[in-house]
Amino acid sequence: MTFVWLEHLFGVGQVGQEVDIPKVIAVILLVVTFYRMGNGILFKLFHFCGYHARPFGEEDYRGRTSSIVFFEKTTDAYKILYDKRSLGHQFLYFLATLGRLYLFIILVILVILIGYSFTLGKVGYILFLLLCGILIFSVRWLIHLKSYFVRYFNLKVVSEEYFYPIFLKK
Repeated sequence: MTFVWLEHLFGVGQVGQEVDIPKVIAVILLVVTFYRMGNGILFKLFHFCGYHARPFGEEDYRGRTSSIVFFEKTTDAYKILYDKRSLGHQFLYFLATLGRLYLFIILVILVILIGYSFTLGKVGYILFLLLCGILIFSVRWLIHLKSYFVRYFNLKVVSEEYFYPIFLKK
């Protein structure tokens, strides 16, 4: 059985054929990059049309929270806050979130690959445990990135658009 799309993406065409791992990682990172770019472009398009995203986890009129992005009309007070934001820090935070996502994906892939190849013996087992520890640390860092970022750069979070805080310099 031949899969043409597998052949184009990963260099394999038959089921059971070996997969070129660097190509798989590159394709996953490209998909994540295009998703994040498309997400950013859509958010900017909504801003241009006069709407902004509500903060993640905010309750709707029924008192329920949702993981779906809701947009609301931009008020004058929000425009003033948004225009005062620190663009440099916003960009740095975007790069940090993108970097942490790449790091997380690469670490998960490495842990899976090394976990399946215990043929390396004790060295492979130690490397597997080391990468699991780094993965756990990176997840902790992922969760607390915003608070570290705010503390390090001495910023104030005035609002939040879905997952992206709006920073002001103190």
